[in-house]
Amino acid sequence: MIPRMVTSILARDINEDTIMFNRMTDYLFLSSTTFHSAWISLLLVVATMSTNTAAAQPPQLAVANASVIDPVTAESSIQSTTAEFYAGASIDEGLSYVSCVDPLDSVDLESSLVVENDHVGSAGNIYVLAIVGEESYMLVSDVFLPWDGLRDSLEPFATKTLQATETISVLDQVQFESAGIDQGELTIYIGYELISDTDKIYYSATPLRVNIVPGALVSRSRYVGVDSCSPYAVDATSAIVYGTGTVTNPATAEVDLLLDLYMPDLNLFGKKVPAMVIIHGGAFYGGSRSQPALVDYAERFAAQGYLSISIDYRLAGQVPELSPQFASLYDQIESEDGQEQEQGLGMIAAMEDSLKAIAWLKNYAQEQGFEISALGLLGGSAGAVTALNVGYGLDDYGFSVPEFKVVVNHWGNLAIDTDSSKPSITADEAALISVHGTEDPTVLYSGSVDIHARADEIGLTNELITSEGAAHGFSENRLWGSESFEGSGYTKGERVLNFVNASMLTPSGPPEEVYADQYNVLYIGHSFGRIFAQKLETFAHDSGFEEHASYIEMSGGASGAPDALWADDAHRENIKAYLDTGEIDVLIMICCSIEFLETGGESDEAIWNFASYALARNQATRIGLAMPWQDFPQDYASAEEHRNGADEAYAMWVSLANDLNADYPDADVFTINHAEVVYDLRAAYEAGELGGDVAQLTGSTRNSVFTDPKGHAGNITKDTGTLIWLHAVHGVEPNDAPAFPQWETDIRAIAQAALDNAAQ
Repeated sequence: MIPRMVTSILARDINEDTIMFNRMTDYLFLSSTTFHSAWISLLLVVATMSTNTAAAQPPQLAVANASVIDPVTAESSIQSTTAEFYAGASIDEGLSYVSCVDPLDSVDLESSLVVENDHVGSAGNIYVLAIVGEESYMLVSDVFLPWDGLRDSLEPFATKTLQATETISVLDQVQFESAGIDQGELTIYIGYELISDTDKIYYSATPLRVNIVPGALVSRSRYVGVDSCSPYAVDATSAIVYGTGTVTNPATAEVDLLLDLYMPDLNLFGKKVPAMVIIHGGAFYGGSRSQPALVDYAERFAAQGYLSISIDYRLAGQVPELSPQFASLYDQIESEDGQEQEQGLGMIAAMEDSLKAIAWLKNYAQEQGFEISALGLLGGSAGAVTALNVGYGLDDYGFSVPEFKVVVNHWGNLAIDTDSSKPSITADEAALISVHGTEDPTVLYSGSVDIHARADEIGLTNELITSEGAAHGFSENRLWGSESFEGSGYTKGERVLNFVNASMLTPSGPPEEVYADQYNVLYIGHSFGRIFAQKLETFAHDSGFEEHASYIEMSGGASGAPDALWADDAHRENIKAYLDTGEIDVLIMICCSIEFLETGGESDEAIWNFASYALARNQATRIGLAMPWQDFPQDYASAEEHRNGADEAYAMWVSLANDLNADYPDADVFTINHAEVVYDLRAAYEAGELGGDVAQLTGSTRNSVFTDPKGHAGNITKDTGTLIWLHAVHGVEPNDAPAFPQWETDIRAIAQAALDNAAQ
């Protein structure tokens, strides 16, 4: 649905029935690769269609038009429209949207359209078209079918009563590489027409374009959304004086402290900008801010929209003179006489100078009229020791340090611990990623192992990348070498950048308004509940609950458990902002917090925290507790083995809900056991009872119980599980829900049986 297509296809001249898709290619940027057979084999599936779902909003497509066809002359004209169209591709389940993906990425593609006000409630056709290489496709129900470019053969995605906002999940966890698509461009157009007036079509004149690029590294920097398909030019300024410091060798002198500044080449005024502080190594006796590996990092960050600084600091051989507070810290450091003592002096000076550089950075941002949105530290060797000390150690000695979002440790160690057997890292501190060689003779690999064991113990987001057989340094660890980081297809360096980007990301906030005349359901949690919260809106509307509106605050994996959401400042404040409206009717959380697991289900303080906060704002808010299935289903030989222990876990979940209800006796606290139907569907598949609906346990979302090894739900699983949610939230018995003609299997009966069995 583009100008060329509208004028030459949708508004075709009576004498031009032969106009084909090649007329469209004049308008589009086309890949040199043809994907016809690969795309057909992919069988891309629509995950859901809903109304007013408040997950992260995809970007708005810039231009929307209405094409009007004269019924007599068949000539077309373009008119303006108040309709709006949105679309975006995501690799983090909707937290952010990107224009570039790696063929190995699991991609979601969300789109929505806002119809003209006077079209709400009218019958209409919704269209979704995809262009891949030189082939075109139309989305019909749940599958992309080839389209020859002719108006007469164009089929709608859906024919329905139009809501104010229609939201369509076009792709759901699709991996292009699995279909043989290694590179190219995917282009998506969306539009609609009224059944009563098929001579006028409303469409996204600007399409969504998603580049498929091997090795694509996507920035999660929210203020610009830059990725490797369109990196910024880098503006570098060298030898900036960020402060001064006193040295006493060869003579007492005040020396300038220098840094190099790397910025994206654009006007940052008024923006919120993430920043990285990069610290060189050299055993505290040498090294430089211009070390090539560090310059490479600084430029990569700046190309993504970061501000980065690479700093020099006073070295041990200069015998720095410390400020009183840092001198006191130095006095507490145990070291031998001679060189180790001198090296310790250099280590403390590096910390002091790093804080000076950060203070300069904040002042520079203020002077230039932008805000540092997030701050991270990265170092190599002695620089990594400094980053770890500043990021996790200094606060234990009474120093005031800024909040850091991430620390990147290249073969360093945390050197200032109050208890060396238990590094002073707490769960509310920066996410940590380390790269370390197992044969490092300079800084022992075991030090990084200990730090990450502590991080695992307390639930801090962390990752240790082990370089088997590698010694010390950038050349030994081959960050950008041809070998990939196991399981991801990325090099180690790319994995580090991805981790930094994810850690520096600030989740999107709630919508400007939650409407009082709607039945507002807020889901907070991970992906094993998100899809049901999304689909619930459509199911509710189809069942007569047209006022239902879904809102979602999502974080993946363990970070979506109640305790992690409560501990995360950004997520917690977003959730509070929803609840502060006083208009949330249902709050749904999902298992399982670390506390719940460690106490055998006896307690989960975060659930009490969220429930208490919600009920204080609206005493009528219902509290739902959802139980997911066990992940990695292929680790279990059968449905029976997969289900093993699930009944006991759910019994603990119900007991927890009862305890919550006892503390809040006037509240409606309920549980949602959608895990049960997942196990039932797997058992039915293994018994050969799912007919043509399911071809394999794990595979395409269209015809599988699960879509990937992690265990994300296939379409039949999503639909069946959402029936359980519909019953829990709106009391609709599955057998009374609208029929599902797309499934041969009676999924309503499966859901009903699960509920009936639970009631016995």
